[in-house]
Amino acid sequence: MVALRRAGYPVEVQERGAVVTAVLKGRPADGVLRADDVITAVDGQPVQTAAEAGAAVRRRAVGQPVALTVQRAG
Repeated sequence: MVALRRAGYPVEVQERGAVVTAVLKGRPADGVLRADDVITAVDGQPVQTAAEAGAAVRRRAVGQPVALTVQRAG
């Protein structure tokens, strides 16, 4: 994105949620989330970025369940 903008190309960024890049084996998300899933809400509250999703999850106590709304395969 930065390179394209510096080269003079217009770049439109559309925040659509937090993209899952990997899921670690043996962790709570293993078998639930998949790479390329997009988290669009945490506990029913929409999130537009990975930073928003992370902040929402960190507000929960360790071990406390969290509800994620996930878009998979489009």
